[in-house]
Amino acid sequence: METMRVLAIGTSPKFKALLEAAPVASEATKFEVTALAPRTKRAALEAAGKTVEAIVFGEHVPSPTVVRFSRVFRSRGITAPIVVLTWETGNGVPENYRRAGVDDMLNVAEVNSPLFSWAFMSAVRFSETENKLREFNSLRSRLKDANEILAMIAHEINNPLIVIRLALFHLENPEMTKSRRIALFRMLSENVDRADTQVEQLRQVRRILGDGSAAFFDRATMSPQEQKAV
Repeated sequence: METMRVLAIGTSPKFKALLEAAPVASEATKFEVTALAPRTKRAALEAAGKTVEAIVFGEHVPSPTVVRFSRVFRSRGITAPIVVLTWETGNGVPENYRRAGVDDMLNVAEVNSPLFSWAFMSAVRFSETENKLREFNSLRSRLKDANEILAMIAHEINNPLIVIRLALFHLENPEMTKSRRIALFRMLSENVDRADTQVEQLRQVRRILGDGSAAFFDRATMSPQEQKAV
């Protein structure tokens, strides 16, 4: 049976009880809720740093606290969807919440609904899909930039490499005059520098892609169960 681990910050005791006891969206899924007070940031970070599939803020948690905690979570590399309970309906995620890393808002009135667990699961899964889409679009943009740089490097590095090979070939001639040899060494040095510049450009491709690209492709080939274990 799949377990969805939820970190609930500043929610009512009823939230934990209802979510763990309510009929779930799938018979193969159950909820495991860790409830914390909003003032225990260190404990929240420790809990979120473990395997959690969702983070929920209660409807009474002050907005600055939600923003502060969310920013800290994201800065620590915690990617679990962040959902905030609210009494408002249909207004979407406020801009300051969105910038801090909040993914979705869920009306607290649904907590008492028979469909609450389904609504909560849907909100979490939708946020996960959106996050993966944003990550994919970002990676696709970086790949496009990297491809353009590689095309430029392939063109720019070809000429100095040709000159280097020709210079090395002619320098093997033992009967070459001293002035000619000096000129070839100067030409060789200049083109080695040009090639070295293109090699540095090649290193920029790695920086553009970042270390996250390999991790993204690894996760993309995993099953949902394997992704949770990472």
